Amino acid sequence: MRRMTAAIVWLGISNGITQAATLAPRVLVLVNDRMPAEAGTGGTGASVFVGQYYARQRSIPDNNILHVQASTDEFVSYDDYQAQIETPVRRFLDANGGAMRKQIVYIVPIYGIPVKTRTADGQTLAVDSALSGMYPTPATVIRFANPYSAATGTRPPHFDVWADQRETTGVWKMFIVSRLDGPSAVIARGLVDKAIAAEPALNLKSGSGYFDYQGTRSPSEWQYAVDEDMRKGADLSKSKGFSTVLHTQRDSACGAMIHPGSAYYYDASAKNLYVASYGVETAATRSFASLTEGDIVVGVRGSTNNTGNFAYVTLATADAKGYIKLTYPLAPFTQYNATDQIVLEKMAGGASSKVTVPVDMSMQEVINGVKEFRFHVENGLISVMRNGAPLISLTDTKAMPLNLVNVSAGSLCWDYVLTGIQVSDKSGAMLLNENFASNSAASYQWSLTPLQGQNALWAWGWYGTAFDAYRFVPGAVGAQLTSYTAGTIRKPLNPDPTVASLADRRWGANWVPRMLEEGVTGTWGAVDEPFANFYASGTNFFDHFWSGYNFGESFYIAENVLRWTMVAIGDPLYAPAVFQKAGMRVVNTASYQEGAIAPGELVTIFGSGLGPAGGAAGVIRDGVLDRQAAGTRVLFDSSPAPLLYASDQQVNAIVPYSIAGQAATQLRVEVNGVPTDPLQLPVTASAPGLLSADASGTGQGAILNQDYSFNSPANPAARGSTVMLFGTGEGQTDLPATEGTITDGVRRISGPVSVSIGGVEGPAQFAGAAPGQLAGVFQVNAVVPENIQPGAAVPVVVRISGNASQAAITLAVQ
Repeated sequence: MRRMTAAIVWLGISNGITQAATLAPRVLVLVNDRMPAEAGTGGTGASVFVGQYYARQRSIPDNNILHVQASTDEFVSYDDYQAQIETPVRRFLDANGGAMRKQIVYIVPIYGIPVKTRTADGQTLAVDSALSGMYPTPATVIRFANPYSAATGTRPPHFDVWADQRETTGVWKMFIVSRLDGPSAVIARGLVDKAIAAEPALNLKSGSGYFDYQGTRSPSEWQYAVDEDMRKGADLSKSKGFSTVLHTQRDSACGAMIHPGSAYYYDASAKNLYVASYGVETAATRSFASLTEGDIVVGVRGSTNNTGNFAYVTLATADAKGYIKLTYPLAPFTQYNATDQIVLEKMAGGASSKVTVPVDMSMQEVINGVKEFRFHVENGLISVMRNGAPLISLTDTKAMPLNLVNVSAGSLCWDYVLTGIQVSDKSGAMLLNENFASNSAASYQWSLTPLQGQNALWAWGWYGTAFDAYRFVPGAVGAQLTSYTAGTIRKPLNPDPTVASLADRRWGANWVPRMLEEGVTGTWGAVDEPFANFYASGTNFFDHFWSGYNFGESFYIAENVLRWTMVAIGDPLYAPAVFQKAGMRVVNTASYQEGAIAPGELVTIFGSGLGPAGGAAGVIRDGVLDRQAAGTRVLFDSSPAPLLYASDQQVNAIVPYSIAGQAATQLRVEVNGVPTDPLQLPVTASAPGLLSADASGTGQGAILNQDYSFNSPANPAARGSTVMLFGTGEGQTDLPATEGTITDGVRRISGPVSVSIGGVEGPAQFAGAAPGQLAGVFQVNAVVPENIQPGAAVPVVVRISGNASQAAITLAVQ
């Protein structure tokens, strides 16, 4: 019983499969059927709409979409979290002897799944972090070590490989959990589109990296290490060749964080004009008919900060050489105040007249409580009232008249609101009556500083409220280390998503939704107080993301605890091709597992720039597979390997038997004579991987029943019957084989072989080269134990020379 069909061997071996596609069957998509339809979802419930869209775009099987009936609020009680979310997820994973628990390694909660919960002892947890670590400990345990976390500079296995290796040890199962969420279903869906579009297109010139660094901390402060993480991130970005901005708050105006410069918008409900000038200087100027004597009233109010800020009002002539200017410092009085005294100045005919009024901190409440400045100009006398009370006055003894034609309100580091401007001549006739009953922003001349944070590709900063700081390009990833950055994801506190708002509408809990509104593709944050030492490091994240790990892997490598407050928002499979070459990934073609390679093993090499853009299949000539394909060669040490397939991002090759007995081998991919950097790979006697029916490396195996029909849930094997399993990575056979040649089926696997079906292990009836197929493809025949529990997905594992195949292959048994 050694006959087989060629269809099994070539399934998934000669065709190009992207890394995300190989992981697709290992993703569980979690949707909330209670989430109603909203704008952009075509009448479908918003959570289901986004989840189904994601599954289609990533080729995730429909059976991997789990529908739950959960609260539609962002917060859910812990009892409801367990009943509505964790219990249904566990039930799905644990069915059929835990087949899906073995298969699934990624969980993607979709827009509409609650974001946070709270334990009985009052600890707020991110739902995703709780799901990631739901198996190991009682529900009361919080904040324990993430076993997948690793330091900057390390290169742990990719998560699917790590999880499968961990599965063989019998310890608890962990998952990468990253959600598709945001202020709207359309934004959540956009995370998918941006990730998929950026994977082939993103490059070193796609945008700039912004790193927000305080630069004020000393090594004795606990904040120093956090601040250094921002600086080190900028250094790493530069070393990778990205355009990089290290914004140092110590050296910026008012010690400000990265901010997009000045901005303004009309608030229709409050009937005012908001002007943002935090960290910059801004002015709004409005013209009126010529005036020499009369009254000018400016309604203005705003919020101060503790780094020093000032305001000014200027009444100017047409040529701007003549003016009246009030400079008004706000408390406290620090280095960024223009002065620590109120100054009223008149410039006329090249001569300046000036008076001052000293201020001190005892006046702070009155100074900062300004709501109105009223100027009276008459016969050389200029007087200013504040909130109806005299403030300062100036007498020009020469009484030189000024033909005033405009009024400017400006500030440095002070976000303010213009509530009204009235200009009247000495007879009381109104020349300008601005009450902002409608949007008149276009009637002003604006003095605005250039925007910062534009074309942001990477962003990493810390502390401070959530300013409208960035405009992200597709594929961008950014985060901010601050408390409560994901206090809300779907309900941003800013009513206008295009610009920043007043301080009382904008705070730290808006960083995540603010970045999502600004176009980021992936971000992360804290649903409650996270503590800096338990907040995923951006530098650690980027170190791994830029080395070929996907978004989900990079976040969980950087996040050191589970069942805590942290949540990642973005497609966990997102992995730009430009970084794959730097971290070429070599996997068993059947199992997609990384690790040591065996002589004769069929391997898949993922990367970038590895072959022709359109792909090219290998060619068999006179029964021997060519050792090049469309200009691509793969060398193990100096030995060229037979090639099954070559494309820009993937090459399938057969490992030469000549590496047998070595501890390691050097791999190079050569394209039109130009080699990649060498990649050292460990060598082992065997590295078995079983073929799956859908070429994913998981789920239903590519298995023949005793009658040579394909095994499937619709065509299960009987207990006591013989089944035939196929794979690669068996190592050497008793009669030496030559890679790339067709076998005759008489070669047996050299090492001991056993098969576990449904947890019952026994010897193989036959274990050798698959007859009529390329050397390196094995066939193992085994008897289905009589005493196992039947089912559609019974786990099956082959062990060769002590090394086991992947844990995720199943057999249908009746």
